[in-house]
Amino acid sequence: METKKRIIKEMHDLLMGFKHNVNVLKDEGKTELLVSKVSEVTESVTKET
Repeated sequence: METKKRIIKEMHDLLMGFKHNVNVLKDEGKTELLVSKVSEVTESVTKET
């Protein structure tokens, strides 16, 4: 159970950083790349739990 809480916290931190990065990278057209990367991370984390 503790592991799941830790993973959720890490995902939350990732998403907060992700939101910030999206704002920074919007002009550079890299948002799609970030989105696909986050999707990959989310999938691998969900498989582990």
